[in-house]
Amino acid sequence: MRAREIETTLNLSSNPCIVTGDQVLLQQVLVNLLMNAMDAMADTAPARRRVTISTEVKTVDVEVSVRDTGTH
Repeated sequence: MRAREIETTLNLSSNPCIVTGDQVLLQQVLVNLLMNAMDAMADTAPARRRVTISTEVKTVDVEVSVRDTGTH
């Protein structure tokens, strides 16, 4: 992300939790989301390239979001 001049913001839940699942598959989902975000900002001016990764722990779920400032 540094090489593509993308600013990253993490908004992580203050409630720690353990996510049960296939570690490789979960990692691949996050990598795919970040790669898609970076690709979506290819035509965005470097000063406007931002990715925000957020997590929210709910009663029995964890919500993860990846937002970008791209146009695609």
